[in-house]
Amino acid sequence: MDKSTILRTFLSLSAQVDKDALDILVANQEVLERALNIEKNKLPSVITSEFLKTLSQIALPTEKISVNQLSLVLNYRYEFLRKILAGKTELTNLISMNKVSEKLKQFSVIGVVVSKTDILTLEDSTGQAGFLVDKEPARYVIEDEVIGIVCERRGETNHVKSIVYPDIPLRKEASKSENLKNYFFISDIHMDSPKFDENHYKNLLNWLEEQKDLKIFVIGGISKKRDDITRFLSDVSTPLQIYSEETISKSLISAKVENIQIAVTYGTFLQYYMNLWSTPASTTLLNLIKKRNLNPVITPDFYDNAFLLENIPDILVVGGTGKAETANYKGTTILTNGGFLTEPIYWLINLRTRETFKIDFS
Repeated sequence: MDKSTILRTFLSLSAQVDKDALDILVANQEVLERALNIEKNKLPSVITSEFLKTLSQIALPTEKISVNQLSLVLNYRYEFLRKILAGKTELTNLISMNKVSEKLKQFSVIGVVVSKTDILTLEDSTGQAGFLVDKEPARYVIEDEVIGIVCERRGETNHVKSIVYPDIPLRKEASKSENLKNYFFISDIHMDSPKFDENHYKNLLNWLEEQKDLKIFVIGGISKKRDDITRFLSDVSTPLQIYSEETISKSLISAKVENIQIAVTYGTFLQYYMNLWSTPASTTLLNLIKKRNLNPVITPDFYDNAFLLENIPDILVVGGTGKAETANYKGTTILTNGGFLTEPIYWLINLRTRETFKIDFS
């Protein structure tokens, strides 16, 4: 089929197709056939590449990042967060790195963290500087994030008095929907695992049959097998938005419902920070939210600003942690999912009241 025919075909099924998904459907006949074989009431309202990826093992383009690209990533990150930090009243006598000298007794700087030992090294566009820092206040400081520090001169050394994070602003009222909208977030069913629990799955399906006015977000971890995906889509009659773990683990996916900003991701990347800080998933996420970046450390797998919090989510939901936890921070609701292989506990949230409900399928 050509592009226009594909668009018309899906429009007849009350579904739109975005640009990336359209390119995939034109190039991949097998994926097109699988999509068209899905019942009309089980198709999402918008066909995306993330949805199509659940129907087939579509390889995502990969490339090595160049020094120039990395520089652009860090410069963008620095400038975005610098503007936020520059407005913090705690950062008095703010100067650039090249202005740091032994003559200054009290000052503040903003920079990208280059390294952290007993000396905290920061960098901005003018250069680098090192500052003596105590271990406990710097416990959660990590490389590649952007922070502000308040400093004082003690003898021959510049000491860090306090560390200031970009953070999110306090919102007096939580954003709410005017209409009754129940959103249910599920992940980590793992139908392809030898330990997959059919009783948990049956409990899930029975519960879904009893629900009204429910929208489902599936945020990774269904299965790596096509037959399992097909079975899941056939079994679930409730409208859903589905994302594959391979795609969603590489970025923060956002959706807006009226004035409510929802962000979801698959948090395998969180394990690094959980181990580093010895904190549970919800506490780890809270610390990262304060940095305005859920995954700041540059690695061969993560070398962009895909997790930079340019828009502040009202609701943040993370799969892949294996444990159901909840927290609220400055008007943002933080939810982490359990899983069929750990604890089959998930979250439903009423967008009109912003109440959260724990749903247990054990």
